[in-house]
Amino acid sequence: MIKIFINRPIAVLMFFLAIFVTGIMSLRRLPLELTPEVSYPKLSVLTLWPNSSAEMVEAHVTAPIEAIANTIADVRKVNSVSEEGKSTVNIELTREANPDFAALELNEKLSVIRESLPYGTSPPKIQKYVPEKFQVGEFLTYHLFGNFTPLKVRQYALKNIRGPLMAVKGVADVQIYGGRDEEIHIIIDREKMKMFGITADQISRTIREISAEETVGKLFRGDFKFEVVVRDPLLSLDEIASARILTPQNFRVRISDVAKVKRSVQEVRQIGRINGNPAVIIQIFREPGTNVIQVADRVFKKIEELKSKFPPTMELIKERDQSERIRKELRNLSIRAIFSVIVIFLVLLLFLRRFRMPLIILSTILFSVLLAINFFYATHIGLNLLTLAGLSLGFGMLVDNAIVVLDSIHRHWQRGILVAEACH
Repeated sequence: MIKIFINRPIAVLMFFLAIFVTGIMSLRRLPLELTPEVSYPKLSVLTLWPNSSAEMVEAHVTAPIEAIANTIADVRKVNSVSEEGKSTVNIELTREANPDFAALELNEKLSVIRESLPYGTSPPKIQKYVPEKFQVGEFLTYHLFGNFTPLKVRQYALKNIRGPLMAVKGVADVQIYGGRDEEIHIIIDREKMKMFGITADQISRTIREISAEETVGKLFRGDFKFEVVVRDPLLSLDEIASARILTPQNFRVRISDVAKVKRSVQEVRQIGRINGNPAVIIQIFREPGTNVIQVADRVFKKIEELKSKFPPTMELIKERDQSERIRKELRNLSIRAIFSVIVIFLVLLLFLRRFRMPLIILSTILFSVLLAINFFYATHIGLNLLTLAGLSLGFGMLVDNAIVVLDSIHRHWQRGILVAEACH
């Protein structure tokens, strides 16, 4: 028989050392956010169709999306709001529904009708419902401006800024608003179109065919399924102009025979200027469950690299920074925590008149907090202002309990009872 003897003080020391080390590691890896990550059984589908009436939006955008929404599993209620240039479809799910799986299923079904939506509509965007109190808006917002045309400013942002920022770890999406985009205009000659017996729908269908988007398979990753799509974008104006349309007389004519194809810029929908120069808005969105401060620091570092390559008259200024608030709150919380620890130590030292007593009590607070952080990490709960405030409020109860327990142990020890027995 093999007997293993464990020295109790060493075992206790190793236990607390393990809590300390794992607590510090967990603290460094926990996501730090402004508000708790919440997910309610409700989804919204937002679609934009600029310069269209509410009636047109309801008939050609909202109605098809509502029909799709009613086919997904665990739907309890579907309602919609159609406005001028905007469609919002709200989908309420049952309490047992998983919003992530519902959003995945909805996105897969919406991909089927995207091509049939009217020209000029934005791709339907699925958003999870978040209560107003927990809505924090964009993560970071910048303004890019310079002595260039609105087209050049937007193109520079799309080609030289959006891609590098999307590659930053923790960044979910980067959206560019404002400026002007290039467009291809097809000006139809109605007399020629009537002469050949073709319609505008045939021209539109031909263009969609040569810029086809085809699903070639499915990719399974865990419980998720992704559609693999191959896109064949239009390469040049000549490719569009030379595309052929079948006439009723069973011969083919080129688009250039019935229409003029030319490159132009889109109609101005939003005008922004800074110091008299055209400006665009760059909105950066963060991945859920990531550390706000760490992601912000990575973005700042990347932006400094990008600024060194800017043209002489191009400038980038920060408009909104979500990390500033959490940095300020953490700084204030740290100052209050340090002040509280000093006051607690001095008061305990004044009344207990033993230097090691306050140290033991404060160490219980430290290890209790580190143990709680270990549980946070194990259960995938991130740190935010609410959890940090809750931990700080627990200091008072921990101090009271520690004083009562320590005083009881001390009294029993003074009566001659061994410390190990007094602790029981």
